[in-house]
Amino acid sequence: MTSSNPSATHESTPATSSSAPAKLSASTTPESQTTQSRWTKSQQTLRKGRADNQRTKRDSQRANVKGRKTDKPKAIPKTQEKAEPWRTQKDALEKKFPRGWNPPKRLSPDALEGIRHLHATAPEQFTTSVLAEEFKVSPEAIRRILKSRWRPSETEAEARRKRWEKRHERIWSRMAELGLRPTTKASRPYSDANTLYKSGEREI
Repeated sequence: MTSSNPSATHESTPATSSSAPAKLSASTTPESQTTQSRWTKSQQTLRKGRADNQRTKRDSQRANVKGRKTDKPKAIPKTQEKAEPWRTQKDALEKKFPRGWNPPKRLSPDALEGIRHLHATAPEQFTTSVLAEEFKVSPEAIRRILKSRWRPSETEAEARRKRWEKRHERIWSRMAELGLRPTTKASRPYSDANTLYKSGEREI
């Protein structure tokens, strides 16, 4: 009994060892390798598809966030009210005369009334160009004089007359200092020498 048992064990051991290589050889067949490679490729494809889906989802979320920041509510357009005539004329004058209306030559009140009277008497003969050439001013100045409806009151007319007389004497005094006009008693108080010398200090 004891002698038969070791032989049995010795005989059974090679059988077990011979079956292991058979399993290994079966597992490494070309068919199993092809199946395994296909499975690996399918897994890689699935992972790549999931990564692409996640990337697309993130891009869409970022685009939505940017769109929310940039999309501002559109302002309601204001209805443009029609400008009043005086405002339209004022804008046109400011565009034409950026520095304001400052003609190089000033006309006396009597000359202004004469221009209006001549044009009212014979408008076809005394046109804007004729009056501009006669009074040595621009046609625009004549047009503004004829268009103006403002008339001074008696008090304002008297004040304007006095200012114009002072202006005349002041201009005469300047021309007298240049030697172009003789000195007069009326123009002497407006001389520039009075600002340099006190009364009684100037040597004549």
